[in-house]
Amino acid sequence: MSTIQQRIDAAIKRITDGHGCMRIPADETDPDLVLADCKAEIASLRAEVEALRVDAERYRRVRAIAISDGADGDRLDSGIDAAVGADA
Repeated sequence: MSTIQQRIDAAIKRITDGHGCMRIPADETDPDLVLADCKAEIASLRAEVEALRVDAERYRRVRAIAISDGADGDRLDSGIDAAVGADA
């Protein structure tokens, strides 16, 4: 099965090859422009998810080390929650 980005690429190709309407001058609702914007947004969101995944893994490792060194896990979590809440 193709990914959504591959499907968007194929749809854009069909449109630009004349199998869909395109306007001159271009309009922001033209399917090829909408699909290109969708593709860019998907890539951005996937990168953000990956960055969050890396941050979460880093947090889990630091927490595990702190607990193995005798830190209270509940106090550690509430301190981290307070720090994160201060940044939000």
